[in-house]
Amino acid sequence: MTNLFVRGGISFVDRSEVLTHIGNEMLAKGVVHDTWPQALIAREAEFPTGIMLEQHAIAIPHCEAIHAKSSAIYLLRPTNKV
Repeated sequence: MTNLFVRGGISFVDRSEVLTHIGNEMLAKGVVHDTWPQALIAREAEFPTGIMLEQHAIAIPHCEAIHAKSSAIYLLRPTNKV
């Protein structure tokens, strides 16, 4: 079964802060190995996942499955544009 985590109401300075937050949250939830946060940041630096839609922007940051302990989705809606 896939774990689903949802969070909102947080503001961030930049995308680096967002990725760090996601990495820390997923570690705290116990669904990733300690290599996951850095792998996430490295993957996003090489191949950014940001997508601009008509009225919204989304990103689907991820990394190789070897860094995960179990499948999980973390939905995050910041209070500001990043």
